[in-house]
Formats: sequence, structure tokens, C-alpha cells
Amino acid sequence: MAPIRPLIEKLDFIPDKQHWGMPFRRGLFEISGRDFDRIAKAMRAEV
Repeated sequence: MAPIRPLIEKLDFIPDKQHWGMPFRRGLFEISGRDFDRIAKAMRAEV
């Protein structure tokens, strides 16, 4: 688990940083490899 707040400004799939939860309301969506890596690093995942 990782806190979202430090990542909001860095994630490309969140265009409106004030309403960062909106992309998640659509259900499934694709994210870039760069965003995947950022999230994995924040979670300290081994990829």
C-alpha cells in the first residue's frame, strides 16, 4: 500500500490534479509504463 497524495502531481493519467479521483470512477483504464513504475516504486514492489 502507498499513499496517493505524494503521487498525484507525478501521475500522467490524472489530468485534473484537484479532482484526482475522477479517472478511477471510469472503472478499468490503461496507464503508461512510466506511471506504473512510479506506483510500483511508491509501493516498494519488486517488478
